Amino acid sequence: MSAPRCVIFSVADRRLALPGGAVRRVVSMPRLKALPTMPPVLEGVMVLGGAAVPVLRLDVLLGVPRREPGVYTPLLLLHRPAGPLALLVDRVHEMAEVPADALAPVGEDASLNHCVSATWTHRGDATLLLDPDALLSAAEEVRLAELRDLAEERLAAWQDDGP
Repeated sequence: MSAPRCVIFSVADRRLALPGGAVRRVVSMPRLKALPTMPPVLEGVMVLGGAAVPVLRLDVLLGVPRREPGVYTPLLLLHRPAGPLALLVDRVHEMAEVPADALAPVGEDASLNHCVSATWTHRGDATLLLDPDALLSAAEEVRLAELRDLAEERLAAWQDDGP
């Protein structure tokens, strides 16, 4: 089990991390577009480079207390084979090296919906390493793809096809 570089951030006063290779970049909260029948875990969709990118509420996904986002709320844009995805977080702290021998397995009671793969202490705080491949179930991935397709269709309908 190793995580050489991680992006460390907070959600609902919990110190969390994702492997650095999973995070494409950090962006500020843009204006989000709503979709009909959005599930509570979906904050909205942002348009980035002409593509619809779903923005998921990591607090809702992990089952921790919900906080309302503000103008400067950061989003983590993830690298994913299944398509673009952004995670709404409370604060991004830093990118840090994590010694492999510092990582410890987590118990079932601390796994936050089975998303946590390890824990370690960073700067005196317990930090939970999330597995980016375990954030969504197969059924959630299918529903997310459907919502992304709907957002793409709506975006295409507003494109100017004039002369």
